[in-house]
Amino acid sequence: MFNCAVGKVSLPAVFNEPLSLLQRSAEDLAYCNLIDAAVGCSEPLERLAYIAAFAVSAYASTHERTLKAFDPLLGETYECCRADLGFRFLAEKVGRSPSTIAFHAESFDSASFDADGGTSRNPSPISLPVFTAVRC
Repeated sequence: MFNCAVGKVSLPAVFNEPLSLLQRSAEDLAYCNLIDAAVGCSEPLERLAYIAAFAVSAYASTHERTLKAFDPLLGETYECCRADLGFRFLAEKVGRSPSTIAFHAESFDSASFDADGGTSRNPSPISLPVFTAVRC
């Protein structure tokens, strides 16, 4: 019938959220106080519970979200400094196909996170960025 790629079709901007994918990745740190609480725990099981709660908290910002974020340009950066939550976040789009984002987040108190991960056009929990290093 038609011989064209679906990704080449232009869609109206109304189908996108007024956020870029870089800004949306910063939302995953909304509950970073759980990481700070985990750093202060002496019991390994309690520490694991805080880390697991932090990992699941990333889905709190996706509840009933039907629009997709704007895809940032290659080399585009985003910095978020939240003094109220005590962290600084810096992200950059480093790859185009698949879309890859590298980021660094650090707490004003103790923890630091580095990660880079790919995202797909149809995001799933498997395609979420993975923390590659945690330093306390």
